[in-house]
Amino acid sequence: MAFNFESRQRSRRSVETLRDKERKTQEILSGMESAQSSAELKKLIPLLIDRLEKDFGIRFTDDITSLYKEMQEKRFLVRLENIRRVVEGVYEKRGFKIGDKEDHYANAVVPENEGLRIAFSEGEAPGPVRFLVGFDVKSAIGFDPNGLEVSDIETDESDLRDTAKRRALLRHVSGNLEPENIHHFIMRIPRAAFPEERMTEEEAKNKGGFIFRGARLR
Repeated sequence: MAFNFESRQRSRRSVETLRDKERKTQEILSGMESAQSSAELKKLIPLLIDRLEKDFGIRFTDDITSLYKEMQEKRFLVRLENIRRVVEGVYEKRGFKIGDKEDHYANAVVPENEGLRIAFSEGEAPGPVRFLVGFDVKSAIGFDPNGLEVSDIETDESDLRDTAKRRALLRHVSGNLEPENIHHFIMRIPRAAFPEERMTEEEAKNKGGFIFRGARLR
């Protein structure tokens, strides 16, 4: 009987510890949302990366190309996602609903260069997270669409963009995305909000507008 009680106590402490970790991560995100300057974001972004690496034993990399290649090989899809929703799903091991079965708008892309460009340049993550104007940190997930309804997107004849290319690259996905199906997490961070000491030599030289960091979640 005592053993059962102790096991229950250990389990309770474990749950509380996980909740405490999530709370600390959410506090960092709140600080990022309320930041009034790039200098403030520069201090908080490393804290977020370090916290996620520590809590989940993952490692963020600048080699985003290898992550995209993995997604292509495994026929995963990519979508912009609210960073809070990703954090909650991973910490609490619970899924979340995406898409709408009636309106087949684009909410995911095939992980090819043009599809990813469209996602990061045009896409908006759902939910209330908003950063300082001009310093929006966008986050995306690479996920296994198994168990989800994947459809072609509906196109508008008045849309002057290359509809054939967009139909080939964009998808509408609906259903409940389970946390075990989320395999990659990627952040696009404005260069001015990323600490110089954390840049690679190549990033420091090329002066691009954004810094990318990604991680394998499983």
